Amino acid sequence: MSIPKDGYYIADVQLDTGGTVPEYVHVNLGKLHNEWNEELLPEACSNFREVDATLMVRVWPQNAAMELEALRTANAGLVERVRTLTKAGDMMFHCITGGTLEWTQAKGQP
Repeated sequence: MSIPKDGYYIADVQLDTGGTVPEYVHVNLGKLHNEWNEELLPEACSNFREVDATLMVRVWPQNAAMELEALRTANAGLVERVRTLTKAGDMMFHCITGGTLEWTQAKGQP
């Protein structure tokens, strides 16, 4: 049995009594945990099915909030980088063209 990439899944978990039960499983850095954050044995888990974002948010709301905050932080950094690159591009354009509007008016022309 191979452990899937980090993510959120439903997996069949082998019970000590011999049966199997579907459980929500979070894989993080190769470790498997159920929705109550109890560690699961990799050999006891099989048939991993990835869950969609809606189910992930319902089962692991704190994890979802942390991931959302990380995305917001990363996005803010990207927005600032785009602003910086835009300013640099405008400065280069001004230096190359001497500030004329010919390039702007011709944008999109073959």
